[in-house]
Amino acid sequence: MWPKEKDDDTEDETGSRSDLIRIFLDRKNAIAVVGVSGKPKKYGHIVYKDLKEAGYEVYPVTPYMTEALGDKCHPD
Repeated sequence: MWPKEKDDDTEDETGSRSDLIRIFLDRKNAIAVVGVSGKPKKYGHIVYKDLKEAGYEVYPVTPYMTEALGDKCHPD
């Protein structure tokens, strides 16, 4: 269960939100990044690039591009 709305570094019985995100990512789930962008300063590009470079299995989702960082984009 996600903790109630708190600051990221505030802890409760389940740990901090940052810890929960880290646990989720460490489970080696496939992650779809919806809103991938070809513009390097946009969050959609930064998030996709960082997750991919960290070794996660990520899928780019956007109807506006056919490829993102060498991977086929999914329109929906």
